[in-house]
Amino acid sequence: MDRPFRFAAVIREARSAGEWAEKARRLEDSGFDVLLVPDHLVGPRLAPVAAMTAAACATRRLRVGTLVLANDFRHPAVLAKEAATVDLLSEGRLELGLGTGWMAADYASTGLAFEPPRVRVDRLTEAITVLKGLWAGGPFTFHGEHYRITELDQSPRPWSRPHPRLLLGGGGPRLLGLAAREADVINLGMRVRADGTGPDGTDGGRAAFLAKIDVVRRAAGDRYDRIELGTSVQQVGVRRPGEPWSAADPSRQDDTPRCSSAPATTSPTSSATGATPTTCPTSCFTTSVTWTPSHRSCGNSPAADPAPPPRPAAPPRRSPAALPAPSGAMMGVMKQMTLLRHGETEWSRDGRHTGRTDLPLTAKGEEQARGLAPLVVGRTFDLALVSPALRARDTARLAGLDACETEPDLWEWDYGGYEGITTATIRESRAGWYLWRDGVVPGDAEHPGESAAQVGARADRVIARAMAAEGDVVLVAHGHYLRVLCARWLGLPPEDGRLFRLDTGTYSRLGFEHDEPVVLAWNAPLETAPVGRAPV
Repeated sequence: MDRPFRFAAVIREARSAGEWAEKARRLEDSGFDVLLVPDHLVGPRLAPVAAMTAAACATRRLRVGTLVLANDFRHPAVLAKEAATVDLLSEGRLELGLGTGWMAADYASTGLAFEPPRVRVDRLTEAITVLKGLWAGGPFTFHGEHYRITELDQSPRPWSRPHPRLLLGGGGPRLLGLAAREADVINLGMRVRADGTGPDGTDGGRAAFLAKIDVVRRAAGDRYDRIELGTSVQQVGVRRPGEPWSAADPSRQDDTPRCSSAPATTSPTSSATGATPTTCPTSCFTTSVTWTPSHRSCGNSPAADPAPPPRPAAPPRRSPAALPAPSGAMMGVMKQMTLLRHGETEWSRDGRHTGRTDLPLTAKGEEQARGLAPLVVGRTFDLALVSPALRARDTARLAGLDACETEPDLWEWDYGGYEGITTATIRESRAGWYLWRDGVVPGDAEHPGESAAQVGARADRVIARAMAAEGDVVLVAHGHYLRVLCARWLGLPPEDGRLFRLDTGTYSRLGFEHDEPVVLAWNAPLETAPVGRAPV
């Protein structure tokens, strides 16, 4: 299973709240996917839970997490509540990284018992069971060797379902086996010495790296294609002779997968990845930092936390060319993207939020769909995608698009607990509520809800597919979703979809002017569509 690479940065400290927020926003503006915070009790590091919460508050899209929390420092019942709260308040942007705890200095300085690796892995295994059990909701009981939980019913529940994305990091076979069974993301690292004094220098190199992937593959079984693999890159660029790029002997790292020598200021995309598909077939996650081009330094290296350069007055726009393309695909020569919003349904007519509820078109909606036919009949589309919703599929069929591919990423915004409810009704209990600013509340299992950032991530994937096409593209989807997609096309945050009203049964077109993404037509009524060709 191929996925675009994601890029994260490990950030340790800041001298003020303003500097921390500035670092987080600068990462987001530069196109990074995740800000990660380490967890040690010694050294100049911010406390991870508070730091990632502040980073989430300072940003809109950037995911936040830890690389990694030491399990021995927190009881899992306490961590379950803290993590669920961060995930709820960030609207699903948490990536919780866990490890056993490994650095002997943390334990010696605080009087914590530094037990053998076997005991720490067993304790982490139980902790993950407790975390997932408490996140599931309802009274939870667990009696293990290390933890005892009795009829504990915690709130809040996480925003993400069934739970926040779980990252496990490590290099030993037992921990990798646990990660293969339980984690969503696995950060592959070198095995740590049993005495906790640092990474084991004999565990470096290409062969060791590939062996870890084999351990994960065998232990994961059917889960393997759903797991995201990653590694921590300690240095990007041309290595100075004798300068280590990891904690191990640099001579052992010469053939380990690493980032390319692209300038550190390059926006991260799938074409600037650090490992080839043959090296790490599902690797999508690389920790790096771009603030020190003179050192090409990143990850956990000491140079990763200088004061960032001044932030531009306006965030740089992220054009579609900077979005991740499908793995292995070359950028195509897409000309135009036609957007068709489905015809009217009973709920759209009545102003009720319609996300995953599958409703048919009304008679008027069918008429609107047939009216879209002049836009597509006789045209050749290199890529034609339609939402799985019945109302979208019927619109495509009635418009004459018989060969559309169903694309799950085109589903409408999941409105969660607001599914089927009008804005007026919501405002009776939430005065002044506005979807683009306030978001939705979780619903039932079929309607867990989505944040604007999550909808934007789906739109980014569709744009990446469109950019790889060789000709024109047509999408048949939904109002709020297409508004988010338009914002992302222009390099705007998903929330700026609020600027683009879109009615049922209308067409819009996106394209380029002087290689810049632009809107060519928007929310155009049917009567303006010339028969037999696309409107201009």
